[in-house]
Amino acid sequence: MFDPWELRPAERRARKREGLARRVRLEVEELESRLAPAVLTPVQVRAAYGFDQIVFEANGKTIVGDGAGQTIAIVSAYDHTRIFQDTDVFSKAFSINGKQSLYQQYGAAATFLTKVNPQGTPKADPTGGLWYLETALDVQWAHAIAPAAKIVLVQAKTDSYVDLFVAVDYARNLPGVVAVSMSWGSAEWATEALYDYHFTTPNGHLGGSNGIGGPRLPGGVTFVAASGDHGAPGGWPAMSPNVLAVGGTTLNVNAAGTYLGEVAWSGSGGGISKYEAKPTYQSTVSFSSTKRTNPDVAYNGDPSTGVYVYNSMPYKGKVGGWWQMGGTSAGAPQWAALVAIANQGRALQGKGSLDGRTQTLPAIYNMSSSNFNDVTKGSNGYKSAAGYDLATGRGSPIAQRVVADLVRADSTGKLTAVTGSSTAPKTSAKPLLYVQAVSFTSDTVTGTTTIGRLPLSALGVRDLLVVLLEPAAWQAHVGITIRSVQMVGPPLSRFSLNTETATSDLLSSTVSLPSCRVDAHLDEADLLAWIEAADGSDLSLETLPVAPTPEEESTEPEPTEQELLELAIATWDDCE
Repeated sequence: MFDPWELRPAERRARKREGLARRVRLEVEELESRLAPAVLTPVQVRAAYGFDQIVFEANGKTIVGDGAGQTIAIVSAYDHTRIFQDTDVFSKAFSINGKQSLYQQYGAAATFLTKVNPQGTPKADPTGGLWYLETALDVQWAHAIAPAAKIVLVQAKTDSYVDLFVAVDYARNLPGVVAVSMSWGSAEWATEALYDYHFTTPNGHLGGSNGIGGPRLPGGVTFVAASGDHGAPGGWPAMSPNVLAVGGTTLNVNAAGTYLGEVAWSGSGGGISKYEAKPTYQSTVSFSSTKRTNPDVAYNGDPSTGVYVYNSMPYKGKVGGWWQMGGTSAGAPQWAALVAIANQGRALQGKGSLDGRTQTLPAIYNMSSSNFNDVTKGSNGYKSAAGYDLATGRGSPIAQRVVADLVRADSTGKLTAVTGSSTAPKTSAKPLLYVQAVSFTSDTVTGTTTIGRLPLSALGVRDLLVVLLEPAAWQAHVGITIRSVQMVGPPLSRFSLNTETATSDLLSSTVSLPSCRVDAHLDEADLLAWIEAADGSDLSLETLPVAPTPEEESTEPEPTEQELLELAIATWDDCE
């Protein structure tokens, strides 16, 4: 491979003047109002994008999708001397399970965070502390999304490309690293493609482990970059075809984190590259026939819907503390965390971590559009529209679906059917089926509750089987109806669901259901045969019934698993 560092002295000086010595700009924006009502918490963001619904099944146990066994590398510049203390303050302030703080559940920063300086102790931040804010944002929000993952903060000596490349190369060569997050960039320049090799997996790389005692597995690294905070056009390295580029949105949620919609953020970087060739995985993107476009995906980035960050280092003379932060750099570390969670699921199946250029990016473009929140309003200079656009890419993640498809991606990023094997690892993950109900009063939605979970197998099955669970305890609550069914994992071949939306070839899909309208014929023998064939003899249905109103409160015991099974069959029969 051509190495630009081997150029003759005169050429090297010319290339240095052209690009390498330039200082990059951060893709982070701060909103100076502290603790404003619009600031989003980890619970809200995780709920809005579905991270709180990601679980894996292994050895008959349910394993939370939290990035265990994986390592995220964050490349930043200059020396944040209080990153451990500040991350602890953040972790003590927030919970993701409603019971314990992040600090209580996953430990102090010293247990998961490592700080390294490949070039020796970096200089002080000459920007007045903006890099310190960036570092705090990246570390704290990667941890909030993948709290069991290890994080390595790799600090470059300065914010020049020369030094940042040293940090990137250090990060990608660390055993266990599966994702590298880069929340910085610059305008494009003519020879940028010469440096895309920095965003590739080293030969013989070992990715993550399964997080439950298994060894590290040979695998790849996914590089994630912020697309920019200045609207169109986008910048580099996000324009590199080796990098997953993350654009920005304005996310609208309620207090509980229920997703209420998104629009493209005006600052989201995006556009058509001047110099990078169009990669094969963008063959369906029509904005350019020859050049790379970005972003690939999107995430909340508008500072007005920013996130809490704790940074005690001073910023331009201001006293440190809690900040409301935004920018596409808020999305980059969280997408890196999503990739880490997907690689946790892969490791549970004995699969290696994903390579960004050859697996993650092709898989992102191979996925169904139902895996993303399609952002169709707003503009960054380019109008967002249905499908892929130059402001938000494919859209923001419905994380549980994106993860499910990344787990099953093959060596080329194709989304092959999951098949069973006598040599399958003992820790192979069992996918899950969720049935959701929505409670409402008149036309006002008051909440969505997961009311059932059923383990599925990985036996090469195809179509979608839906089991509707509607026990009397839920029927008694006024205003409960089945709203949607979401399947994470391989569908079943024997039965199919017929609705107005074709779903037979989708591995992960949400299907809107008319009230009690399912065309299928399923009797008890069929259902029991399916359970046995799916290796689901240990049928486990976790019920989260909606609390009845005081006058409806009942002392009746919760239904047993057998009663739930009978109710499921009865409900199915009623719909015939």
